[in-house]
Amino acid sequence: MTTEERFERIEHATFRLAEERLRDHEEFRRLWRDTQGQINEGATRLNELTIMVADMDHRLGKRIEALAEESRAADRRLGERIESMLSATGEFIRVQGRKAERPARSGIRERTEKGGVRRASTIAVLTKPGRRNGRSSI
Repeated sequence: MTTEERFERIEHATFRLAEERLRDHEEFRRLWRDTQGQINEGATRLNELTIMVADMDHRLGKRIEALAEESRAADRRLGERIESMLSATGEFIRVQGRKAERPARSGIRERTEKGGVRRASTIAVLTKPGRRNGRSSI
């Protein structure tokens, strides 16, 4: 093989290597562009999702605030109802206590052992049955 033939073979091999390098370079650039496009699509989608989550978070926050306010209002109403019921119960107990403290009327009478009727004493009327003047009748 002559020197000329060797140079031709070297040129031919170099040309093939250069073509391969060019094809590889073009393929790498295409892959890089595709990858960049996918990254950009992912970033765009991520931004959209971030905006959606922020919007949902804002709406959820407003709803939680509204529910909290409703709960506080219901709690106030319940407190007012409890307070009014306690006041009414206290008033009822106070009125009942006054009724129990009233002295016996003079018209109350009790039967005697012989069948006669006599006036009952105030102390006997106000004590529990079976007890007179705070002492047991036993």
